Amino acid sequence: MNQQLVPKIAVIIATYKREESLIKVLHALRIQTRRPDIVVIADASEESTLEKVIHTVSMNIRLLRSQTPSLTVQKNLALQYLEDNWDGDFVQVLDDDTFPEENYLEI
Repeated sequence: MNQQLVPKIAVIIATYKREESLIKVLHALRIQTRRPDIVVIADASEESTLEKVIHTVSMNIRLLRSQTPSLTVQKNLALQYLEDNWDGDFVQVLDDDTFPEENYLEI
């Protein structure tokens, strides 16, 4: 029997006090034809607000925090987290105002 391996994809979303936009991005990822693993990394947002956002979209999301207000630092921290804790194949980095089409993650 020839089984085709399906690559695992992770999506990193760095955000900064843009909860409404983040909800839209997460909803767009929820309807993907391929479900990614999602890492949201944030700085200077209230923790309770981000937890509400993640709860609202009903998805399995890993929330990370950055003490440094830098998009580059956030993305690097998320990449390091995935390198240490994830066994997937591809990583896609999205901004918190990027709304992908439903087949965006097809390979």
